Amino acid sequence: MASIREKGPYQFHAQIRRKGWPQQSRTFRTKKEAQAWAREIEHETDQGVCPQSVLRSRLEAERPCRIKRSGAIMRPRSKRRM
Repeated sequence: MASIREKGPYQFHAQIRRKGWPQQSRTFRTKKEAQAWAREIEHETDQGVCPQSVLRSRLEAERPCRIKRSGAIMRPRSKRRM
């Protein structure tokens, strides 16, 4: 079940926790938007479909390079230390 709490003026934080699924959260400007997003994600998990936000985060984790906010490219570190 989703929990929606007010973070501040015009900020609502929606959080979904389901057993067997990764935790998901997102911030919205209106409570109505937060409720709609939570319903959509919960519906997808009820149907057994992996929500798009989970797929996106998995794809980003598998990318070999990450781009910092400054625009510089970061390479993954090697596992052994030098």
